[in-house]
Amino acid sequence: MKKIAVILALPIEYSSSAMLRCKSIIEGMQEAGNEVICFSPRQGAKSLYSDTFDQNKETNIVRYGKPLINGITLSADINKGRGLYKSIVNLVYKGFKKFDILGASIVNIPCRKIISSEIKKEKFDYIISFSDPLTAHIIGRYCKSHSKKVKYIQQWGDPLTNNVISKTMLPVFIKKIIETGMIKSADRICYVSPFTLQEQKKIFPKYAQKMIFTPTPCLMYEKNNEWEEKKECGLKIGYFGSYYSSARNIMPFYQASLRAKDVTVYIIGDSDICLKSSDGVVIHQRVGKEKLEYYIKKCNVLVCLMNLKGNQIPGKIYHDTSLTKDILLIKDGEYGDDIQKFFEKYHHYTFVSNDENKILQAIENYKINGIPVRKPVVEFTPVNIAERMIDGI
Repeated sequence: MKKIAVILALPIEYSSSAMLRCKSIIEGMQEAGNEVICFSPRQGAKSLYSDTFDQNKETNIVRYGKPLINGITLSADINKGRGLYKSIVNLVYKGFKKFDILGASIVNIPCRKIISSEIKKEKFDYIISFSDPLTAHIIGRYCKSHSKKVKYIQQWGDPLTNNVISKTMLPVFIKKIIETGMIKSADRICYVSPFTLQEQKKIFPKYAQKMIFTPTPCLMYEKNNEWEEKKECGLKIGYFGSYYSSARNIMPFYQASLRAKDVTVYIIGDSDICLKSSDGVVIHQRVGKEKLEYYIKKCNVLVCLMNLKGNQIPGKIYHDTSLTKDILLIKDGEYGDDIQKFFEKYHHYTFVSNDENKILQAIENYKINGIPVRKPVVEFTPVNIAERMIDGI
């Protein structure tokens, strides 16, 4: 049994693809017989962006810092001001956001000394810091510098330098300096895309030997058999996740769904575009965990849409591979064919190009030839990913 300190920069209750990845890996480490102590910021006001964290496995959570205020709340507070003060503060805030890479979690960086002291006192075998945001790696790097015998692992969602969908205006050379400072302190650096791994090795050849690929774990839904038995009759297809126009093009799938007959389609998630519901298409903004699982249970086909740019792999490609539901994987972007080639070996996906007519043909094919029954992908289970992260160091 190993003793592992996990450092998060957002509350463990936060509901996002990145945090789902973190929580699954934590559960995998516990399932492998390790003792895990998680350092997590205090939770702020509950919202659709947070849910309860299941501590049935006796996760030891050490809280630190201040409850974080998200950008939406902060913008609303700024706009409550009046006159010249409001204008100046709003202008400064917008200017800061253009260069910001840490978000609200920056306020908790001073807590690194307290966390480091706890880690040093408890004699851990491993420190693992999870992005996003990158504040976790800043804290992890500090802790490693004060506990040099502890093995330090960084798990990256999106890289900093090689992130083509990032909105920050920070110059690339500055991002590279910052990223170099983070990764050089790690004993192992984990990326969730094999294509990101390849690019990172080219950008940082000096540290290439420390870099590995660790897939995002699938989500281990409770009572999987019960989930499968409760599927309703008829073809029901669900896309669950954000679809901001800068990252993903959902319009071909949406238009194909409007044209499809005798099919119910659910599109649920945050976006900057406004889609309208119809008789067969249900549109919702983000919903809470229980409501989301209600919709997932209703579906027999789940949709994952690739990114328009970059080599990162959406977490949804992995999340639902613990179920026997088919995943309609819509190809897009310059890495679409490469991603298809990589995932074909797992036999859990139906691949289709992001073209309205081809998507409609795929939907019609389900109706004519039936929906493939898929087997859970063992390679993506949390315990396998957790062991892969720490094996050999």
